[in-house]
Amino acid sequence: MLRIACLALTTIIVAEPIAQQAQDHLIVPGERIGPISIGMSTKQLFAVMGDPNATNGGHSYTWGSKESGELSASTDLNGVVTWITTTHPAFATSDAVQVGSSSLMVMATLGRPGTSFKPYCAYDGSHCEFHCYKSGLMVDYNTVAGRVLALNVVSPKKVLKLCDRKK
Repeated sequence: MLRIACLALTTIIVAEPIAQQAQDHLIVPGERIGPISIGMSTKQLFAVMGDPNATNGGHSYTWGSKESGELSASTDLNGVVTWITTTHPAFATSDAVQVGSSSLMVMATLGRPGTSFKPYCAYDGSHCEFHCYKSGLMVDYNTVAGRVLALNVVSPKKVLKLCDRKK
């Protein structure tokens, strides 16, 4: 009887962090969006997130939907997560920067970006501006509405390489 009680207690202790991880909506620049972290393997990614709704070229995986918001991860050729993107408003930084935030709020909270550029906007075909922060956060804005369309997390080293190249 004591062994059964110990086994049940062990199961509860081990299962709780997994349940908490599934409810994690924190964006940490340069590190993670919710349960997906820069540097995790594809195996770890699928263990945490389950099967993706969509894949693109075998190195990009997406969960969610365009209507309600997506969470995506891209991996390098070794199957290591190098880029995480969300268009889902449930994910936010500790300063409450999230999809839908105004550009004024983001600038007041995060300061001026290190660099910015205007790419083709794949999210909704509108006019976009991409702001890069040295912390490893990249913010996509709809420049007409002045709102965040997507938040991207990459390593701080990678954000410098990507954004400096786009100037």
